[in-house]
Amino acid sequence: MRHFPGQPANALPLIATSLGFLVFLEVPATAADAVAFDNARLSPDQAPTPPSMWKFVVGAGGIIQPEFEGADRYSVTPVPFVSVTYGDWVEINPEGLSATIAEVNALSVDVLVGYELGRSEDDDERLRGLDDIDFGVTAGARLRYEIEPLSLFAAVRKTVNGSEGLIGQIGAEMTMPLSEKLIVGLSASATVADDNYMDAYFSVTPKQSSASGLDAYDAEAGLKSAELSVSATYLLDNNWFVRGEAELGVLLSDAADSPIVERELQPTASLFVGYRF
Repeated sequence: MRHFPGQPANALPLIATSLGFLVFLEVPATAADAVAFDNARLSPDQAPTPPSMWKFVVGAGGIIQPEFEGADRYSVTPVPFVSVTYGDWVEINPEGLSATIAEVNALSVDVLVGYELGRSEDDDERLRGLDDIDFGVTAGARLRYEIEPLSLFAAVRKTVNGSEGLIGQIGAEMTMPLSEKLIVGLSASATVADDNYMDAYFSVTPKQSSASGLDAYDAEAGLKSAELSVSATYLLDNNWFVRGEAELGVLLSDAADSPIVERELQPTASLFVGYRF
């Protein structure tokens, strides 16, 4: 199961994009794990117990990120996280729920349920007079095509309440073990947004212009941003791991030209310590 990056900057989705896949990493087997069982010679009560389909990750870490999409000021946020998966089909993490509903060879379809935290005028001085963007629930779907170690994806997500926006994304990601302990990942994507999303986060109405001092501006639907990220996960043992990720996003087109935006380049970084069981 893959993540759906490119959401508005806030801590919880970044946790999910950084850590959601970890429950699927296979730690190298120990010698005891490699022992072959002769089930034909074992009574039912002696047969080995099949591994559980449930997997869990808990941990904590920190994220440094822009105060809002387009900000040139950054904040460091300490955050805990929990991720739960069942097999390769269902994942619940700080971003929400994703479930695979169809799979044919290397092609699969996922449904996505999550949320959009919105934005408050109190988040930054730059936002004063621009009105709050309410919390919203998101629903969408993702199409994935796996060509190991590469995964290609296309996703769409609609927000109910909040921005009422529609976001689409295409991209590719790759996860490669460099050793038994070290796994690195690369990801590249592009994000498009409809008028509702662009209006909510990047437009300035005449009324808002009078209240904020920013020029009036009408952001239209189209290409919003592009993202490139690199990650590294180090397995301390069969359960403990450390993971770091750095992402560079760049706002494009009408988003980049918005008077709300102070800086087009939007870097983020995170570091987490977790425990898998």
